[in-house]
Amino acid sequence: MRVILKNQVESYRFTVAKVIFLLTEQKYELVSDVENSNLMSVYNTETDERIYISIFGKPTNKNLDEYPIHIYYQKPRYKRYIKKNKIEDNKMRVHQLSTDFDEYFSSAIENSFYDTTTFFERLPNKYHELFDCYFLRAENRLYEELKIDKLYKYYSNESIVNNNHRINDGTLSFSHPKYFNDPFDCNCMLANNQDMSDKFRVLCLTHEYDNILMWSYYSENHTGYCFEFLFNDLIREINKLSIKGLCVYGNLKYDSKRPKQKSQVNYFSFTDLNFYIDAVFTKYSEWEHEKESRFVIISPYLKDDFISLSLKINKIYEGCEGNGKKIYDSNGNILSVNRLFKDDINYQLK
Repeated sequence: MRVILKNQVESYRFTVAKVIFLLTEQKYELVSDVENSNLMSVYNTETDERIYISIFGKPTNKNLDEYPIHIYYQKPRYKRYIKKNKIEDNKMRVHQLSTDFDEYFSSAIENSFYDTTTFFERLPNKYHELFDCYFLRAENRLYEELKIDKLYKYYSNESIVNNNHRINDGTLSFSHPKYFNDPFDCNCMLANNQDMSDKFRVLCLTHEYDNILMWSYYSENHTGYCFEFLFNDLIREINKLSIKGLCVYGNLKYDSKRPKQKSQVNYFSFTDLNFYIDAVFTKYSEWEHEKESRFVIISPYLKDDFISLSLKINKIYEGCEGNGKKIYDSNGNILSVNRLFKDDINYQLK
């Protein structure tokens, strides 16, 4: 399974479309891709000119050289455009994508998200590097730019004492949203009112081990524990999962207004991923203190309510109201624990 950043999903979809376009419209040769956009620079072998191709809509990047722009819409949007725009701009030409493109893209977009190995095996090698920014470089960006190297999970005292679900052995689980404590979380339906939450499995983590409110809510009023995991360990274990689907990583958006609740179609659509992503990465603004980030598996092939990973626990913190008793893994080994204390001056844990 591949991990992709939440804010890159739409650009990834555009890149799949660009490649399928080049494979179906072979009079165009790729000159250069415009990353994180719906644009690419191509050479038209029939007209002997260099142009920009903009897929599915007007250019999402406005900083372009002085080359003509050719916009390619799928049939419904093309008809709407022609109906509203009678005159074409000399620099911006509009076209309808071919039936061959539609058929090829329909299967390719699905494979590119839920069966990436097969998708890349069938793709000419010369196009593989176009996807590096979404997988290989995406992980580097998390480490280098976002400075994410550790993530945390809070637990109650009872869960750790009993080693529920082998938590003390480093087990983390993606769970079905029906187990969440927020009934507004991950609400998402098709046009026919079919609940889409069955297509999501969510792993909720946070960036802070010393969040006073998190200790109060999730660790039994500071009597429980917080486990620290290394981000690269987590990525490695997710990559090993054999589940067909896409794992999206991102921070939650907190808002007073609920995201769109219902799709416009009656079926799971990989071209409608932003709709699903808004549903699983948006929570009511009152939850903002949690500073939550999520790994979300989106797939139409999920059966089990829980998908578990096993990785090394990097550090364990005990709450400032903990009893200080020893805790053990399933092999009877004593786990090292760092006790937190209340600061004498500030409202903080140390």
